[in-house]
Amino acid sequence: MAFCIMARFQFTLAFERHESEMNEVVAKQNSSKGIGMLKARQQTYAWATTLQILQLIAGVLVPITASISALIYPCTRPYLASLALLVLILDIAFIDRWMSKFIRQAAKLSELFDCYVLELEWNEFVAGEEPTPESVSFAASKFSSSANAVGKLMNWYPVSVGRAPIHIARLACQRTNLWYDAELRRRYSDWVVVIPLLIVAVFFAVGLGANLLFSELVLAIAVPLTPLLIWSIREHFRHRDTAASQQALRASADALMKSVKSGPVVVSDLEAKSREFQDAIYLRRRANPLVFPVVYSLLRNDMERDMNAGAEELLERMGY
Repeated sequence: MAFCIMARFQFTLAFERHESEMNEVVAKQNSSKGIGMLKARQQTYAWATTLQILQLIAGVLVPITASISALIYPCTRPYLASLALLVLILDIAFIDRWMSKFIRQAAKLSELFDCYVLELEWNEFVAGEEPTPESVSFAASKFSSSANAVGKLMNWYPVSVGRAPIHIARLACQRTNLWYDAELRRRYSDWVVVIPLLIVAVFFAVGLGANLLFSELVLAIAVPLTPLLIWSIREHFRHRDTAASQQALRASADALMKSVKSGPVVVSDLEAKSREFQDAIYLRRRANPLVFPVVYSLLRNDMERDMNAGAEELLERMGY
């Protein structure tokens, strides 16, 4: 009798667990293996961002400083010109190449995490060889061990996807991924224009306050700040274009999920479509420009709130 009661109790628990969590996405993304992959990913992006900052210094701050110094001290012009040329060569020959290498590595680590969490096969034809366990361990070991840093990696995808079958949860996560990246870049593209324009406006205000002539404003302010404006405009359009391509792909994911809701589906067909979405996501990650961590930190909380609310609403509409 006691055995029958215990067996029924265990069956009830298993059934309730199956009903409340129909896949292992949440458990896998918060597991030590999943967190380790995210640590490696974040650290690799951090290395790439460090090089991006060096590139910004080399391509923007050095020319600005050199131009201002050349105006004030004409005798330094030959040396400053040589310095600017050397910095340009270092940027093209080393900084840009190393940064691109780290972005490709980070894209592979993102793909590794997604394949593990979303239960997808690794597509070697598109992504090449998987990152080795040693390289993942090395990058993860360099990531901050603080509770705050690690805590930000928890629940990478919305926990609400845990109540849907894996073929639905996978699509929901991919759709969330596309929305998040597109929205982040759309908002970032505004910041990357507004901040430099404010800097230019402050410099011009100072120049006008000092009663500089128009020719002096051009030589002392407009010319030196031109590299900053060029960088700003270029980054704005790069992120806008990236956001537009992500939004187009997200629209395809939305259309697929609507078709799933409206009628019977073949799970194998959905798995094949998810693999196509994942390949597109990976290829964009390899080519996407970086977002400065400071701006990302400012936008993160609001975007994660909207992301979780959107996933919740999407799954409710689909009956999960």
